[in-house]
Amino acid sequence: MKKISLFFPSIFLYLFIGSFFYLSLSQLESYDVWLHLKTGEWIVGNLAVPHTQLFSYSIGEAPWISHSWLFLVLNFLIYKFLGGINSLILFRAIIISATLWVGLRSFLNKVYFPVFLLASWLFSELFLMRASIRPELMSAVFLALYLYILLNRKKLWWLVLIQCLWVNMHGYSIFGPILLSLFILCEFIKRKIKLPFDWNKNTHLNDKKACTKSLAVLFIIVFLFLVNPYGINALRYPFFAIKSFLHTTNNLYSVSELSSLSLSDILFTQKHVLLTFTIALFMFSLLFNVRRLDLFNILIFIIFFSISCAANRHKGFFAVVSYFCILDNFKAGNLEYLKNFFKTRYLNILSVILTFLVVFFIARHQFLKARALQKRYVYSEDLSSKNYMFGVSGSKYPKKAVDFMLKNHIKGPIFNSFNIGGYLVWRLYPAYKVFVDGRTEVYGKNFMGEFAHSITDFEKWGRLDKKHSFNTVILDYSSMDVYYYLIKKLYDDKGWKLVYFGDMAVIFIKDSLINKSVISTHNISFKNMKNDVMKIRAFEDKKISLYPEYFLNRARFFINAMGMPGEAFKNLEKARLINPKSYEVYQLLGYTYFKIKMFKEAKNAFERSLEINPHIAEPYVNIGSVAAEMGLYKDAYLLYKQALSLDKNNKAATDNLNRLPKNFD
Repeated sequence: MKKISLFFPSIFLYLFIGSFFYLSLSQLESYDVWLHLKTGEWIVGNLAVPHTQLFSYSIGEAPWISHSWLFLVLNFLIYKFLGGINSLILFRAIIISATLWVGLRSFLNKVYFPVFLLASWLFSELFLMRASIRPELMSAVFLALYLYILLNRKKLWWLVLIQCLWVNMHGYSIFGPILLSLFILCEFIKRKIKLPFDWNKNTHLNDKKACTKSLAVLFIIVFLFLVNPYGINALRYPFFAIKSFLHTTNNLYSVSELSSLSLSDILFTQKHVLLTFTIALFMFSLLFNVRRLDLFNILIFIIFFSISCAANRHKGFFAVVSYFCILDNFKAGNLEYLKNFFKTRYLNILSVILTFLVVFFIARHQFLKARALQKRYVYSEDLSSKNYMFGVSGSKYPKKAVDFMLKNHIKGPIFNSFNIGGYLVWRLYPAYKVFVDGRTEVYGKNFMGEFAHSITDFEKWGRLDKKHSFNTVILDYSSMDVYYYLIKKLYDDKGWKLVYFGDMAVIFIKDSLINKSVISTHNISFKNMKNDVMKIRAFEDKKISLYPEYFLNRARFFINAMGMPGEAFKNLEKARLINPKSYEVYQLLGYTYFKIKMFKEAKNAFERSLEINPHIAEPYVNIGSVAAEMGLYKDAYLLYKQALSLDKNNKAATDNLNRLPKNFD
């Protein structure tokens, strides 16, 4: 029975990691990967690393430390010689699986199995939220290796090799010496200061020789910061980056990963459920093992939680650290507590049963999730769609817009939206340079503030135009409505002409002599757009249920940016023909009617969306808004309350409720 109870957890671990490997083979959607590939290509081609930025004309030769140069080179070599983007996706899945393996394998059969299952699940889900093809993915696996060596008393000399790679892979390699320094400090405290309960007995460095070796390793890994092309300057990046997260997030409107997390939101709302459960499980692990706690676990948990709150992008690091701490707490003697309530034989049987149940649950959950993600999206006017596995998301990158620029030899300087800057660098450099890309630390607070204000204030944008003499403007309208204002202003301005309106981006060029031939051939007026419904009807006959992302994006654009409800209705009709059971189609249809004060039609559309999906709050909020506009305040009150019963954190419902008159019948 004992061998059986050990066998099933091992099977579970393999299946568990395999399922996350499968989920990690998803389409590429990262904006920064293209910038990384172009930088890796430049380094390989020049056999040198850049010390000043290369890709933007707007900031000249600003200093640039490409702290992840080795990772970027590795990315480019994998891309070029091993199969393009799909090889990078496979590489990501391997690194994710390796991180999970390192984080969980050493605790298998050492932690009460039901607790191990719960911790493994939460760790993996939280980690996968920030596991894209980025340099911090390597920091996560190196962080896991560091903790594995420190907490399992393995050979410290391995840290030297890990640090040598880490310092050239990512600027956050400073985490390595910080972890080892905290580890040595906590061991010193345990030897010199009387701590509660048996905390002093939980030591890892038990003699002078071990302490000397750990200090020697620390000295060497700090020295290794000089063993990279940037020398001591490589140390600047993490401190500079964290400072920018704390002080410039408000200006970096489009970088959600740099947003800070509120402790009150984590603890008292459902906005960050996985973080909430992680904290709860950690607190439980402290109570469970209070007599033999490790001071090092408590300290690093607090530090990495604080780092995670400073910027959303650090969730992956916190996932790795928190679950090492949690499982290490549960590892110490936890089975002894349970022996008072269960016989060991019954615990073994329970472990086997739970293994079967959890493996079944995980397999079902993962494959259903993958099937949902594989739902095909219409993201182009030609009705092309995308799948979940491998490849590149066509709705993320302006491929056709760049093709149009190159085919028509459109000249710069370019003004571009923030998110697509990296893709433009990949496709256009060195023939063109961009105005801005994803390297926020290179551009700095002042530049990013000026950029953010220019897209919402046409006078300020005009001053930028006067300074840089833009000839071409390419903006992403599909993923960020923040550019709607600038697009409308440029469309109405006689000095600019819209020459491209594609799947996800628009291109304007200056009305000048050098652009005369392109304007005469490609000038676009929204008043003369065709409505090819017959093609959609032919597609509908195939009875394939798709999500009409492309047409919904266009409908939002026309009603919110251009104030053209007629064009919005045309696109919504196409969306409805593609998928008549999409509640989002009727939500947007109702919103469009609401904007033009056709309240009866708006109510009918919102009610239809509610019939399709009665479990969400938005339709109730919207029908309530219609009732409020019609003076039916009691009905509006009840509808807003119904919305809050479904989603107590729904801000729109709360705000609208507060706007109702104080007294109404």
